Amino acid sequence: MGSSSSKMGPLTARNLRSAQVLTTISRQRYRLIEPASDHHAFVWLGRSENNGSQVIIKFPLRTQEKEQTQARYQLNNEMGILSGPLKGTVGIRQLVDRISLSEDPDANSHAGVFEYLESDFHKHYLEEKRPLTHLKPENIVFSSLSRTVTSELLVKIIDFGVAWQQDEDRYRLITNPFWRSPESWTGMPFGTPADIWSFGAIMGSLIMEPGAKLFKPIGSLEDVPPEKHDLEFLRSMWTMIPFPESFFEQIPEKWQDEISRFSPKLSPYGDPLTFSFIQDVFGIPNEDWEFVRDVLQVDPSKRPTADELLRHAWLNS
Repeated sequence: MGSSSSKMGPLTARNLRSAQVLTTISRQRYRLIEPASDHHAFVWLGRSENNGSQVIIKFPLRTQEKEQTQARYQLNNEMGILSGPLKGTVGIRQLVDRISLSEDPDANSHAGVFEYLESDFHKHYLEEKRPLTHLKPENIVFSSLSRTVTSELLVKIIDFGVAWQQDEDRYRLITNPFWRSPESWTGMPFGTPADIWSFGAIMGSLIMEPGAKLFKPIGSLEDVPPEKHDLEFLRSMWTMIPFPESFFEQIPEKWQDEISRFSPKLSPYGDPLTFSFIQDVFGIPNEDWEFVRDVLQVDPSKRPTADELLRHAWLNS
């Protein structure tokens, strides 16, 4: 296999039937090298012994049955999407191979083998302190970064485990709270405009400073009951970008009542944390901040589409 015992620690420590997994991977001529990151013990960097190329290998195995059921569903969902509607799509990390982890063909337990790219925007931005525009920064990966020739930057979107298709539930909460759209927060059905909102939220965060999150509530949430955390995120969003009447009238009455009781989130100096206040604090050029504001339309029906954004003057200047 070529993997040292220290490299196998995260697998054996989590009781993931590591001998079976590693033997199965070896039979498929993939060698595990190391965990892909410190935060993902179930996502490994590997190498194909057929052509020497590096790959990413995802395992659905977990110690808890409930977690394993969810992980298996998400991985199978991602592999299904990449084998179907997104197969061969430019800008999407592709599925390379699917490895059965069970002798039982009906067990539906597989590892996924995916294209490898060198880094992600979150890591690069924090380490290099250079604003690179990007959904969730960790899910935007790239290779062959050139400081002078932008055409040599290969960028792809990854991780479709919780992606939805048209006939699925579109009322559930989606993505990380920092990038979540207003319609998802308030229990409205969501669609592709939710991805546009995530794009805008991340663009705004990257433009601010390394590691910043545009809609992160100011101050600690330790004194806020867990069931109220959602309201704090929503209040930060509402303070920064007031909700128009066209949106407010569409949301469920429960959320109308909650939002009607909001008071603005304040900075430590007592200033409302508005969009313009954030711009002044971070010294952001008007043209950059106007682009972010153009993207972050609270009413999803008024949010620009991806095609419209590609024609935006800021992206073509």
